Amino acid sequence: MSTKAKTEFQNWIGNIKHENYAPIRDAIIKECGVSRATFASWSRGATSPDLDKRVTIAVIANNYNEEIPFGNMYIDHDEEGNPQVIVR
Repeated sequence: MSTKAKTEFQNWIGNIKHENYAPIRDAIIKECGVSRATFASWSRGATSPDLDKRVTIAVIANNYNEEIPFGNMYIDHDEEGNPQVIVR
């Protein structure tokens, strides 16, 4: 029996508190411009968000709990305090 490792997105979304899950899911769907089916596919690990969607998700994640679900990204802030996603 082969077990597939969870994606970074799966790990992060799986640790969202139940009461926060729906608003975060809805924000990701809206801001990324994807369907619920696409979000579900990401959550199952069947597919992964592409880079521009990961950047959007990183900002949403930072606003939620200041954790970035993708190891190759971090958030910096400009002089006005706006989040800037840096990809390593």
